[in-house]
Amino acid sequence: MSNIVLLFLCMLIGIALRRYGRVPENAHAAINGFVINVSLPALTLLQIHGIKLQSSLAYAIAMPWLLFAIAVLFFWSLSKILQFTPATTGGLILVAGLGNTSFVGLPMIESFYGVCG
Repeated sequence: MSNIVLLFLCMLIGIALRRYGRVPENAHAAINGFVINVSLPALTLLQIHGIKLQSSLAYAIAMPWLLFAIAVLFFWSLSKILQFTPATTGGLILVAGLGNTSFVGLPMIESFYGVCG
């Protein structure tokens, strides 16, 4: 539960810093670049050596692929009925099928299930 509190605390600090002009207008670009290009790869490299391949991981590996396949089928069918443009269909498939849960999802999983390892 402390991860959720930390998540909201960081959000409130960010709101306060932005409101009082303590960060530049494009600060989000630098922070996002650091998180995506440095922090997440470092987290992956830190954790990947401890993973032991076993059959119980098959569900966790297959789930994102299954979700993407369902999103493709659903939005492709819906686009035929509602006559979406290809750009709209592609955008919906990407947003629904490839949800980025690293920033919020990982802390939520850790708070619900505890620290793995």
